[in-house]
Amino acid sequence: MPQILFSRNELYYSDYFRRDLWQRRAWRMLAEHELKAWLAGRSLGAASHHVVPTAAMSAHLRKAGVLSDAIAVLPFGFDPEIFTQSKEPLAAEQLAKLQSTPTASKILYVSHYNYFRNFETLLRALPLIKEKIGRPVQLVLTTELRRDGNYGGYDATRDVELIERLKLTDDLVMLGAVAYRQLHEVYRACDLFACPSYAESFGHPLLEAMANDLPVIAANLPVHREICQNAATYFDVFDETELAIRVAEVLKDEPLRKRLVEAGRQRVKEFSWDAHVEGLMQLMDEVLSAA
Repeated sequence: MPQILFSRNELYYSDYFRRDLWQRRAWRMLAEHELKAWLAGRSLGAASHHVVPTAAMSAHLRKAGVLSDAIAVLPFGFDPEIFTQSKEPLAAEQLAKLQSTPTASKILYVSHYNYFRNFETLLRALPLIKEKIGRPVQLVLTTELRRDGNYGGYDATRDVELIERLKLTDDLVMLGAVAYRQLHEVYRACDLFACPSYAESFGHPLLEAMANDLPVIAANLPVHREICQNAATYFDVFDETELAIRVAEVLKDEPLRKRLVEAGRQRVKEFSWDAHVEGLMQLMDEVLSAA
C-alpha cells in the first residue's frame, strides 16, 4: 500500500535547535525531541512518497536518505485578499499599545514564543538599532514575554532577564495573541518585519508582511531565501550587530525600502492554494496509477 508522508517540521533536522536545548540544559525537552526525531525518521522509511513545502525542507529529507524522485515540493499558498478582507478593528487595548508612541519606528515580529524563533537576537539588536537611527524604535510582538508564562514547555525567563538587563521595557509593544482576521491591521501599523527564526519549514508571516507592503529582514537561512528571494535583506542568524545594520539601512534608505516593498508585492503573487491542491491531486493520481 503506497503511503504519502507530509513533512513540515524542520526542527527534527535542526542542529541549531539541538545546540540551543543543550546550552539551556533543557535535558527533558532534548530527550523528548530526540525521540520525536527518531520516530520521524522511522516514518520517512515507511513512506513511499513525500511532500514538503520547500526545497530547503526537501534537502533535509535527502540528507536523511530519501531519494529525490520520491519527494514532491509543493509550496503552501497564500491569498492576500482573504488575509486582508476583515474590517474588524483590533481590540482597544491592543490598538492603544500600538499607538502609544506615534513617532517611533515599529519593527514587527509575528510569532508565538518558543526557542527557535530566536527572540534573543532580536532583543539584543534593539539598543543597537536605536543608536544607529537616532530616533525612537519599538519592537512589536504578538506574544507577551513573562517569567510565569505558559509557552508549551518553553521558558521565557532568559528573554525577560535580557529585557530587564538592556532596559528595553519601554521599547517593547507586547500585544499578546492577535486574532488572525485582525492581524493585517498590525502589519499595516508597522514599518518593517524582522524574522530571526533559526528553524523554519515555510514561513507564512513572511508572505503576510510582503502582502502588507512591509520590507522584510530575515535570518540567512535557505528557507527564508527561498520564500523571499530578492524581497528581503538577510543577516547571519545569531548576529545582532548585522541585524541592526540591516534594519537601519531599511529605515534610512527610502529607495531600498521601496525596492523591497515592490519585490514583495510581486513575490506574493507566486504562492497559490490552487496550485498547491492541483499539485497534491496530481501526485495522488500518479501514486494510484503506479500502485
